[in-house]
Amino acid sequence: MSEGADNQAVVHCRQHGPTDRPLACTRCDTLTCPQCLTPAAVGSHCPDCIRSGARSQRVVRTPFGARAVAGWHVSTVLVMANVAIYIAESAGVKIGGQTILTRFELFHPLVAGGDWWRLLTSTFLHGSVIHLAFNMAALIAFGPQVEVAMGRVRFAALYFLAALGGSVAGYVFGPPGGASVGASGAIFGIFAAYFVIARRVGADTTPIVALLGINLLFSFASPIIDWRGHFGGMVALHGDDIVLVALDDALRE
Repeated sequence: MSEGADNQAVVHCRQHGPTDRPLACTRCDTLTCPQCLTPAAVGSHCPDCIRSGARSQRVVRTPFGARAVAGWHVSTVLVMANVAIYIAESAGVKIGGQTILTRFELFHPLVAGGDWWRLLTSTFLHGSVIHLAFNMAALIAFGPQVEVAMGRVRFAALYFLAALGGSVAGYVFGPPGGASVGASGAIFGIFAAYFVIARRVGADTTPIVALLGINLLFSFASPIIDWRGHFGGMVALHGDDIVLVALDDALRE
């Protein structure tokens, strides 16, 4: 604690009134009311330093450097958004005189004409209840686990990048007059992220590998499934890792 010249200053304390013999916080050197200082391992700390230290101690991070997710999940919000949009889609809601499907689906000729936003809006549309159910079941099963490991910001980035990657792959490599909808690209991106995370922590990857294999087989078995979009969602894979996991340093929360 420092005294001397500093003691000639007058500090107005909210709790204890003015004092003409303040002491300096050994952490930030701010002159503080002696009665408000809290003894520390070295010297004494002012209330502001005590509060900031408590906040930093409460931050819990995952092995990937992300803040531990507590409370609400982005994946839950995404499920709710997909379900709500499908209900509106099924109810025949129109926007600008067009149905939601017509206005927002990934219709290749319109994308080529400048409707690039369809690459993303189409990922919130689904062709049937079964289509929606499969995608949302996968998002509910794997989304929170990936989000807990990566954090909200990284997970949101992963989801939208994978969704966009799936749409771009379907548009570039699909038939010129084709159309597609669905969150499958994003779901396959989550599958891939789960695989990488499982490997990072030494967990068994057999279940997710089997699930990926089965889904890819179904993708090729049905002519109405856009397998290009599924592969596009996993295009973030880079060697033995996922590019988005490399954002670990760039997306520090």
